[in-house]
Amino acid sequence: MIYKDAESIIIGTLLTDDTVDYEQFLEEVKPEYFTLKKYSRIYDIVKDLYDRGVIISPEAIHLNLNNHYADYVDLVDVYDITLYKEAIRTLKKGYYQKKIREIVASEMEKLQDEELKTSDIVLAVNNIVQQLSDFELVEDNKTHKVGEMIMSYLEALDKTKEATTENGLMTGFPSIDDITCGIGGNMYVAIGAQSGIGKSSFALNIIRNLLHQGKGALLFSLEMSEKQILNRLIAMDTKIPLKKFKNKEPFSEEEYKKIGQAIQFYKDANLFINTDMTINTEEIISYTAQIKKKHDINAVFVDHIGLLGQNEKGDNMRLKLNYVSRNMKRVAKELDIPVFILTQVNRDSSDQYLQKRPSISRIKETKSIEEDADIVMMLHRITKLDNGNIAPIEEQKKVIVYFDKNRDGQLDEVKMLFDLESQEFIDYKTLMPGYEIIKDDLIIWYQK
Repeated sequence: MIYKDAESIIIGTLLTDDTVDYEQFLEEVKPEYFTLKKYSRIYDIVKDLYDRGVIISPEAIHLNLNNHYADYVDLVDVYDITLYKEAIRTLKKGYYQKKIREIVASEMEKLQDEELKTSDIVLAVNNIVQQLSDFELVEDNKTHKVGEMIMSYLEALDKTKEATTENGLMTGFPSIDDITCGIGGNMYVAIGAQSGIGKSSFALNIIRNLLHQGKGALLFSLEMSEKQILNRLIAMDTKIPLKKFKNKEPFSEEEYKKIGQAIQFYKDANLFINTDMTINTEEIISYTAQIKKKHDINAVFVDHIGLLGQNEKGDNMRLKLNYVSRNMKRVAKELDIPVFILTQVNRDSSDQYLQKRPSISRIKETKSIEEDADIVMMLHRITKLDNGNIAPIEEQKKVIVYFDKNRDGQLDEVKMLFDLESQEFIDYKTLMPGYEIIKDDLIIWYQK
């Protein structure tokens, strides 16, 4: 998309579509981004309506244009809400590119003197670097340090040992860490499961463990909002049922105390979350590189690769997922940071009630993940019985993590408990007080 097309799409959409988030528009876009004064006029109108507390709509904008609406009639047919976000990105990128060229050209003009000294060159280069450092290249409103949004989260709530070894990052689950011996800095890890088994919660458990080890993480979530993610993290830490956060049920005094402690922890945690559902692979690469450069993050998580693949160009999903997978591996290698991707597993025709354990060969739509990944973990738990009835709760809590691929280690399996209420995964080696060993067929399980 070229710069001028982006301007037209943005303005045409503002003038036509009442689903636009005008507040978000004002946060992301500045009047100087537009090349035409008539476009920045629309920005000024939207800003004025917002400042006066007037409900913003295409009709309200029309009324404030007075006799100038005819200047914009040609834009009515170019609006496209599906391209609106991409147009904003193009607009911002174009503006930055223009400013960068101006900065460089200005300093280069100073170097035309025939008696140019080395010190003059150094000074010019330093000036360029200094001016470019003022640009915030990750300027989307979807990527935030959690600490920056924790107070708004709290307001909404009122209204209703070292992590690394010589070999790499430790997940905080001893049984898994025994198998991996630490996940190396350039490793590409796939976590697969059928829908509804708990792979997102499993990934959040790993993130939580890393944060409690003093490590940092970057999460690209294409399914859950920031609030949903925080609800789960705090539920895990406090052992308060997640449904109480979802249903805005009243908390006891003791629960509020626990929530306050958890909030204080996540306020200071080095966690970054991006919830842009339209993000593509190249943007993930760019954001990851920038955030890793500026902040001490130790792992990247993408939830999930199927949704990311849908944001790529083309009609062939297999080819799109191949492209995504190869580039996620590239991120891990080039940035020397573990990348965890979540992926869906196809159901077998005979696997009506999820009894059959998933395998690496059933990763949805592509074989690339199987080939590219250094580690593949497949999660399995039984949610329904063969007769179609819902499985007993104690049965649903049992999770097996299968290592179907482990490039530098053994293939094995890990038994865990999944606390359905708090969404916490519990390694059998680190069971909470109150759990006892019971024998279930040939497998030793731990049950409360």
